[in-house]
Amino acid sequence: MPGKDKKNDSKHIKCDIQFDGNPTGVYKPGETVSGMVELTLEKNKKFRGICLCINGFAATYWSVKLKNELEKKRKTHLKGREDYFSTINYLVGSDVGNPLEVVAGTYRYPFSCVIPANAPASMEGRYGHIRYLVKLSLERPWKHDIVYEREMTVRGIYDLIPHFDTLSMPSQAEAMTSFYFGFTEPLVVSASISKSGFAPGDIIELTVHVNNQSSVDVRTIVMKLQRVDTFISQIPRVDQYIERTVLEERTTSKISKRSDISFEENILVGAGIPSDVERCRIIQTKYEVEIIVHPIRSRKRLVLNLPIVLGTTSIANMDAHVERVVDKQREALEGFSPPQPSAPQSEDGPSYIPSVEEYFAAYTTALIVLLAVLAVFLVLVTVLYVQIVKHLVRQYEPRCQKALIFSNGIYLVIVALCIVALAVPVASEKMELVSVILFSWSVLALYMYIVMVAGGHDNVGNYYESNNSSLGQGGRIKRILFKLFGKYKRVRIYIIQFPIVTTILNIIQIVYYFTDVDRYYRTVYAFLPFSLTSILLYLISFSLLVNFLGPSFPDQQIKKKFQFLRLAVLVIKIQTTILETIFRQLHFECDTFAGEAWSLYNLIKQPLIVVQISLLALATWNIYRKEAKDGDGV
Repeated sequence: MPGKDKKNDSKHIKCDIQFDGNPTGVYKPGETVSGMVELTLEKNKKFRGICLCINGFAATYWSVKLKNELEKKRKTHLKGREDYFSTINYLVGSDVGNPLEVVAGTYRYPFSCVIPANAPASMEGRYGHIRYLVKLSLERPWKHDIVYEREMTVRGIYDLIPHFDTLSMPSQAEAMTSFYFGFTEPLVVSASISKSGFAPGDIIELTVHVNNQSSVDVRTIVMKLQRVDTFISQIPRVDQYIERTVLEERTTSKISKRSDISFEENILVGAGIPSDVERCRIIQTKYEVEIIVHPIRSRKRLVLNLPIVLGTTSIANMDAHVERVVDKQREALEGFSPPQPSAPQSEDGPSYIPSVEEYFAAYTTALIVLLAVLAVFLVLVTVLYVQIVKHLVRQYEPRCQKALIFSNGIYLVIVALCIVALAVPVASEKMELVSVILFSWSVLALYMYIVMVAGGHDNVGNYYESNNSSLGQGGRIKRILFKLFGKYKRVRIYIIQFPIVTTILNIIQIVYYFTDVDRYYRTVYAFLPFSLTSILLYLISFSLLVNFLGPSFPDQQIKKKFQFLRLAVLVIKIQTTILETIFRQLHFECDTFAGEAWSLYNLIKQPLIVVQISLLALATWNIYRKEAKDGDGV
């Protein structure tokens, strides 16, 4: 096989590195490597030396950001190296001295060396490698050297038979968790294998037992056979990096709550690098079977690890178990067989949210009473809204009426959506997202009303910046607020971003809910920081705008009119988020029917929101009523 030129190949030089009786270049520790290097020069060349080097080594390398003496993070390269053998032979010249002219022709150089008996196996990883090379260097003064190399592979040897007593023993791992701060029954998962020593062609007989007495379904269980490589650096400091390579992976389907299931998985062990934690000090290779349990709608994961040893000789008694091993190999090649339940699975499926029929069947009386009471609140808010609209039509200019009618109508919309969410369980999540979207745009309508009252953005900016000078005076908090909210342009951006950001985030979540409900619940908390940041910017900027602009328009009572409407977002978003967090963490076990816990949460949340929003609507109507009595208006 021609040698590989690491740099620029010369047009007039050819090199061929061959191994005697071993065209693939695969060896075992303790064997002798011999071969021939054939170098062909098509014309005379000058070299300082022609060097043949045969060596075996391990190298590690990766980059991290470390703090220097100035406490600044800088990219640092971590490295490690370990040599196992090296032979250097100058065929022509030396590493010093004057160049020698080598005439054109073909030259053959035999080579031979012994691989140490304790040499580790060849391996390639992302952060390091173990390599064995035959390298021919044509060294030239004042120019880069021409280097040809050929890699040979060393297959490791690990005899498991001397370790039969320990590796033939069964291995087991168990993990347990509960949900909602331990108010549910536990989810217990155990896994076991019949032995821990394997060779290529063996079968890993993995048995998994899932005792799920909690109210949370298991979405999937992932079983992996993987190699774990640990790379160790030496300079500029000792550190390590772990790389996991998945060799085989199996996945189960969903496992319902309150079920007890056992299943067996047969994994065929393929060819691989033997386990080695002794022969190389900077690269260590181990194997494990990893079982990852993913509960549905939860970030908790159960991880079980069963360490195994991969060798080159099997410890199985093939004569006694040949028929059984063949059957297991056939099962492993055919793939995964679904788990068989040892106890009947619950028929209610994995969903927390029950159907309308189950929901009303369980809470018929409570739902009738609550819906009747909330209907009264809906009538009350409708009457209040009608009175507000009449007042706006009588006393406000047409250009301001639309903005105020739209913004004050949000109370009625939220109450109606909450009643729908109470009556139809599957609509609850969607109604909450829609109500937040509509509220965000009602905020923009309020803002546009203020701009119209002030006579445009320029006037709003002048009034705002002339009245907020006190904001920059005082403590550190006031100075920070002034820096962030002192300019009207920034306040304007903070207010306008609220409906835009809210609409985008909530529409994405609605799409997730319709397309992949599990993904929706997995990403709820991922969207939460963006949503809360947007709300916080809106609340601070809108409050400052109203407070500083109000004195310039005392007859409009801007601060009084909108102080209650601003609180609606705390009810429908902040409070709901807190309630849901408490519900997820402090949930208690329910055994009546599927989704009972969620149903109780919904029966508490929706009426609470309706009552609070109705009180805000009543307070807002009272402001307009006093305004009408005093004869104020635009």
